[in-house]
Amino acid sequence: MIRRLLLACLAFTSLAGLAEAQRPGFTRAAPEGGRLAPESLLNRSVTSRAVRRSGRIADLRTLEVVVGPEGGRQTIGAIAQEVFREHDEVTSRLRGSRGIVGNPRSTDEAYELDDRVILVRTTSAIVSNPAEVARVAPGLVSRRGRGPATALASLDAESRAGLTAFRAEALAYPAGHPLQAAAAQGEEALYHAIEAGLGEIEIVDTYVMPKVAVPLSNGRVVVPRRGDGTFDLPRAPGGPGTGRGSAQGTTSSSMGNAAQGAIPNLPQTSAGTVSLTNVETSGTHTTSARLLNGFTHGRVWQWERRWNFPSGHLEVGASATYGIGIRIPILIETTTTPSLIERWGPMAGGGDTAEVQITARTLDGNASHYTAAGLASSQVFSGHEFVLQLGFGYKLQFRALWKNWIDINEERDLVNRNTSFVPPQSPQWQTVLEYWVPANITRTEIALPGIISGRIQAGARLDAMGSIDLTIEGRMDGQPIPVSQGQSGPQSSRTLNFPSATTTRTVRVHVPPATSSGDRRRFGFEIRDIRYNAELSVVPGAKVTLESLVPGFRGHSWSTTVWLDQFRVNVGGASFGTHEGTQATHGHEAARANYFTERRQTLTRPD
Repeated sequence: MIRRLLLACLAFTSLAGLAEAQRPGFTRAAPEGGRLAPESLLNRSVTSRAVRRSGRIADLRTLEVVVGPEGGRQTIGAIAQEVFREHDEVTSRLRGSRGIVGNPRSTDEAYELDDRVILVRTTSAIVSNPAEVARVAPGLVSRRGRGPATALASLDAESRAGLTAFRAEALAYPAGHPLQAAAAQGEEALYHAIEAGLGEIEIVDTYVMPKVAVPLSNGRVVVPRRGDGTFDLPRAPGGPGTGRGSAQGTTSSSMGNAAQGAIPNLPQTSAGTVSLTNVETSGTHTTSARLLNGFTHGRVWQWERRWNFPSGHLEVGASATYGIGIRIPILIETTTTPSLIERWGPMAGGGDTAEVQITARTLDGNASHYTAAGLASSQVFSGHEFVLQLGFGYKLQFRALWKNWIDINEERDLVNRNTSFVPPQSPQWQTVLEYWVPANITRTEIALPGIISGRIQAGARLDAMGSIDLTIEGRMDGQPIPVSQGQSGPQSSRTLNFPSATTTRTVRVHVPPATSSGDRRRFGFEIRDIRYNAELSVVPGAKVTLESLVPGFRGHSWSTTVWLDQFRVNVGGASFGTHEGTQATHGHEAARANYFTERRQTLTRPD
């Protein structure tokens, strides 16, 4: 489970230029900010809550919040750079464009509350060539689609009244404004100019980031929604705190006190005193173990975008509470050579050795792998590595031709959505999957005949790279014995790294010499502290594709894909241990060493 989620981690010190704490009815931090309705996400998030500080994003840029389960911190400035990346790319594309009058104008706002931070960015431009703007920055402007221009007479009384009132406004625009020139030619010319996409276009993005840990119960996020659709979160602590948690699983061992790393004392003899001249070795012994590492995180986020245009606006929003589980199936295979050592002669000498060859790799595990690892049947989920539990809310408000067409604000509890993949075992970053929940699953397909069609989708992207570490220890009759690797001498244990699925490691198990005739020993190894070292991150997103079917506004379409990077579940540099409730070690003592003073005629083979 995620231990901390966007927990405020600095004491709040005064910042120059910030407004005093305010109650509902507050003054916008950026008075020239974009047009937002009273029911906007910004207003709903502030209603009945005190604004501790407000200003431009630059004013709050050094404020840090915890954004990762291991206590990783990011400043508001860094977060804003990520969440507004797509927005800023649109603005950048417009600079110097032949499709607008002058250059685009941008402003931003930031609000700090007890339990959340709200960021708003607005970009506006006066469009003189809709086709050119749609080509260079499709995320900003709706574009003229198919079909001929609609006759002015097709407008109903409400739209016609709105057009008349807007013409009076447009006539006052400065010279050179595309709608001022059209208004001067009359209502029909103005109507066709607006229908074609001329005039001022504005986008306003709003993000709400909780500053507190999100409570979980049985893997599900437990965050109540208020009547206005926002989340009712517990307050962040007033003082500084690290908010550190751990994404690391647990391991266990049954070695007891003898496994604390001591190397047994081996019998010593003077050089040349004894000669052991008779020994036979044979056989191999192979093992395989199906293991499981993993973690689960919970998050909550809210996002809203509003497109303002001359005859109205389109406002879309998305929010989610979700749990994300990532399970790492691991297969460990070993070969011990020899599996039988038989020695006869004087009971002295330096002992014997056997080689253990080991491979460890990740895989796309099936249900039997998960069960064999010891995972409870209620958590197997058909052997899926990626588990997504999602509650999704969406908002859609559409006003065009000076009248309201749609006003929807709904939340839905959705079914689990699970996916299989092979956890990366590579030193290079790999995109594991990019998944969009089908709109028919979330029931967010929009199909209102004659008004609008399209979809609003929730999604997630998984990026990862990883390797496997494990520790091996020699074992004989339930006690630790030394191991070595390469040119190194015997040690109590060795830690091995497997950066790829094809990596093979070999260690030597040192079996001490016999102390009396007839000694029969079982030896082998134990593998423990199995860890998947990963740079893993999950990024939630929202995808919007909508097209107007309104007569006179037919063919206008809007689309955008937003990856909410500030809500990335990022555990870079962490080491993930055994999934709770599953097997944590693997070992055996099936190889044998037999010692005699006289040669035996028949050698005893291992079971």
